Formats: sequence, C-alpha cells, structure tokens
Amino acid sequence: MKIPRRTLLMAKTGIFAVSRFVIMLGIACLAWSAATAQETRAQRPEVIAVYYPHWHSYDHGSAWKGDGWTEWEWLKAAAPRFPGHEQPKKSSWACFDESDPKWVAREIDLAADHGITVFLYDWYWYSGVKNMEEALEKGFLRAPNRHRMKFALMWANHDRRDQFCPELGTPRTVWLPSRHSPRDLTRVIDYCIAHYFRQPPRWNKPASAAPAVTT
Repeated sequence: MKIPRRTLLMAKTGIFAVSRFVIMLGIACLAWSAATAQETRAQRPEVIAVYYPHWHSYDHGSAWKGDGWTEWEWLKAAAPRFPGHEQPKKSSWACFDESDPKWVAREIDLAADHGITVFLYDWYWYSGVKNMEEALEKGFLRAPNRHRMKFALMWANHDRRDQFCPELGTPRTVWLPSRHSPRDLTRVIDYCIAHYFRQPPRWNKPASAAPAVTT
C-alpha cells in the first residue's frame, strides 16, 4: 500500500516538532538543574575552622620558653594519666611548620576536601607588637592553593599570658598586657587594611566568638 506523500510530510513534520520539543525540554531541565545547584551552593553554610597559630617557631615563644619552642613540645611531652590512656599522640605529618607555605597548602587541601570553607585565624596585637602572625602572613597568604580557602581574623584582644604551666592554679605570668585606646584601634584597622583586607579570598561576614575562659 502506497502512503500518500502529504501524509509522509505531515508525519515527518510531527516527528521533527516532537524532537525539537524534547531537545528544548532537555535544555530547560539542564538549565534548571544548574541554577538549582548554584542556589544550593549559595545557600550552603560556611564551615569555619578556628585556627590557633602556635605550631611554628617565633621570636617571642623562643624568648619566653626556649629557642624554637612551640605547641609541638607539649604534644611530644604528653604522658599517660591512667591505664589505657594513649599518650603521647603522634602527628601523621610529624611536627610540621605552619609558617611554611608548602605545609599550609597541605592543610588547605585536607580541609577544603572535607568541606571546610574558612580558616579563622587567632590574631594577636599588643600596642603594635604582633604575635604569631607568621602562620598567616608567611604561610597561608603565600600558599599556592590559597584560593581554595577563605580566611578571616579573630582578634584575641586579651593579655598574652603563660598558659603553659603544668599545674592548675599556678599564677600565670603576663607576657604582653593588652591595652586599648582609640589611637591603637585606628592602628589595628590601618594594619589590617594594608595587609589583609585587600587579600582574596576573604570571608566578608561579621562574626562573633565566645570569650576565652582562663583558669
């Protein structure tokens, strides 16, 4: 049986129309999926790691506790206090230097790969005297992969005391007193603008933190 030419043309036109509709629907679905994914990423909360930068040698630490002293010394000297207490713990990366950009790059990759999006650095300033800033300025800000991690500062504006006494109740020596004034606050802001606020990628959100409690 011979099918009329007009019928064939109508059938082909219908198939073309349906195909075009399917293609357009597919494109629309892809666009919607991309927009949804982007919105989901935008709505995802930041995951912030508070970074205490005491795992590198710095001049004040050497003056206070001995040449090259860092938090690693406490880790190595930890002793078991009860049966089954597994101490000292050993770092999988050994006692690395967090002011070395190569080591910070490994920290960034490890953190970013596990969902952390911000390093919130403890930052110390005592009337113009900085303390432990090398981890941020020499390490993080020079890391080759720093684009993977945002950063922010948490000004630890309290006295710098010797918190490294072995016995509770032992008086803590004040190493650097914290004194505040409008002039000094202006100096802090000027320093941060010059050294940090122009550095991407920053975490540009206001943050609050609980006060430190000293025993």
